Amino acid sequence: MYYLLKLGELIPLFISAIMSPQESLEELQKGLQSLQRQNYPDAIAYLENFCKYFPDNESPYFVQAEMSLVRAYRGQGEQEKAIALCQSLAHSPNQEVASWARSLFKILTIDEKNSNELGSTEQYFFNGPRADETNVKIVMPRVADSLKFAKVITLIFPFVAVFIVLFSFSWLLFRPNLVFAGLYSLLVSLFINGLFFLLSTWLIDQIQEQFYQTRWGTFNEIQRYSPETGDFLLRFCREKRIKLPRLGIIEDGRPIAFTYGINANEARLVVSRGLLESLTEDEIAVIYTHELGHILNRDFRVMTLVSGWGQCFYFLYLGCEKLAQKSKTWHTIAFILALPCYGLFQLNNLLNTYLSRTREYYADHFAITHTGNPNALVRALVKIPLIRIQQELNATQAAPFLVGMQNFSVCFPKTSMGSEKTSQLNPQNLGKLLLWDLLNPWSFFLELISSHPLIGKRIQVLTHYAEQMDLRTELNMTQMQQDASNINRNILYLSFFLELGLVSFPLLGFIAGLIFFFNPQFMALHLLNPIFFGIGLGLLCQVAIATLFSGKPIDTDLQSLCYSPYASPFWSRLVQWQGQLQAVSYSTLWGKPLYFHDDKAIIPVRHNLFGKVWQKLFKHHSSGVLMLESLMEIQGGFRRRLSSYLELKSMANDEISITSYPQLWKLIVAIAIILLGFIIK
Repeated sequence: MYYLLKLGELIPLFISAIMSPQESLEELQKGLQSLQRQNYPDAIAYLENFCKYFPDNESPYFVQAEMSLVRAYRGQGEQEKAIALCQSLAHSPNQEVASWARSLFKILTIDEKNSNELGSTEQYFFNGPRADETNVKIVMPRVADSLKFAKVITLIFPFVAVFIVLFSFSWLLFRPNLVFAGLYSLLVSLFINGLFFLLSTWLIDQIQEQFYQTRWGTFNEIQRYSPETGDFLLRFCREKRIKLPRLGIIEDGRPIAFTYGINANEARLVVSRGLLESLTEDEIAVIYTHELGHILNRDFRVMTLVSGWGQCFYFLYLGCEKLAQKSKTWHTIAFILALPCYGLFQLNNLLNTYLSRTREYYADHFAITHTGNPNALVRALVKIPLIRIQQELNATQAAPFLVGMQNFSVCFPKTSMGSEKTSQLNPQNLGKLLLWDLLNPWSFFLELISSHPLIGKRIQVLTHYAEQMDLRTELNMTQMQQDASNINRNILYLSFFLELGLVSFPLLGFIAGLIFFFNPQFMALHLLNPIFFGIGLGLLCQVAIATLFSGKPIDTDLQSLCYSPYASPFWSRLVQWQGQLQAVSYSTLWGKPLYFHDDKAIIPVRHNLFGKVWQKLFKHHSSGVLMLESLMEIQGGFRRRLSSYLELKSMANDEISITSYPQLWKLIVAIAIILLGFIIK
């Protein structure tokens, strides 16, 4: 037995002796190629075999094999092996290797923690394959307008908006001379827009550093999270002969990625810590490649230029919010000042949505062309909103970058994908979530005011790319097509036209008011402004119909409603559920974000709860999260827009019962407009 054991120890030495250095390096090369293709089982087999039989443990080849083996273990989900090998490399005499190992060790421990706490999303994806090589040729379907056309139109919008405002005032000042008023407005509009064009990058930089907690990182730091990203960044900049973008990291767990600047050599590429720690290496790489696509397509420059005055107003809004948090005395004044700033910022965002939405399709195409990995981008787009809402529930402060950089970010931060709990996610259910984006008639109209393509349409295009490359797709599109065929299109469109009629009531009131206004025989009504009266009456009819015909609560759960392609953005569906209410610990000028969740899904809640109601409802926890520990009976209206939400109507348990009035503000506005119809000439 002793001699058999000794013989077993000598076998590896014998194999290493007869294996030539060239054969060993071929084994290493095969392992690295398998790792690049995300074929983790083969990569592990080749690399383990190389490390086992290679004679020189201090060789750079041996160290490279061990570092690659850590990445392969991580990709395969063998966290314990990855951590053990990483700890060994942390004691390497090579300081660069030791530093890399220590950084990766932190990431691996975070991966393990997230997997235990949230139920890792990785187990619900089969990690669809990628193309064997990069720089693949794929045809982009006709899903978007010309990018050049979108850039030209978007450049015109801010100029026209400022010109109209200036001409309205200058017309009053120079009424006899309209030509002079027009020239004056034209020159001042050019000056104002030119000034903001020049200041836009500097202004966004100031917001990054003062409000977003952005830290300008190093290339090595990004490469530690994703070596593939580092390799592509260097190759891309070398081929295009541009400087490496200035790489920023926002120290926040909520994932985001965006690019801005007016010159390719001075571009800023910023991601959050949450994105780096939550996505896998190839998913990080495809996100960075997507952002580099904006630089190559030069749309990042136009977005930065036209967002200048909007970012200026957002800077003022954040200043007002900061003032309100510091002093209760100034809270009301800060709120009044913040309202117009926020409104003008959102107006600027709305003017830029056409380019923001169009350019995403082109950046996606660029990313897939240069990585050959559409499945990684699908996974990233699904994970980002899921991780965001999980991080939001445990956050201790607001994330102003989610709103401020909404038009710049890789995806819409509050998409309905976040409605599903991570622990319940699987590709089959995910396909159901996307049906609303693809089939509901309202999706077309809502996408017109969205900063990004609806995620269902975007994933459909990415799946088309995967099929062009003969790759197995991440989602079960066959199952999606079967689910789509079971939908009753007649009911879907009948509901749409009925809701469209309801939404048109204020417009019909406006038209009726015009008829009254221009018809002398109706002057006996003594209405000083029939137009206002008509609009207010239309809104009042909306409130009355929504209240009287709300019906009884439907018998369904939150997850089923999130999947329903029949869900409406305007006609709420009354529901009654049992679950928990949770509010984040931070406050904004608009109050505390509130969420309802059961064991399957989670959804934001809109409410009219103020002041002492919060103290009555919630208790402070050591984690900083506000949560009602006992189950609540919740009644409210479910709506599906760009993101799903619940309009709270009532909540009750054995201890308390509270009623909210979701139509209250619309009722107040309707009555106010009707009164204006009697008062204002």
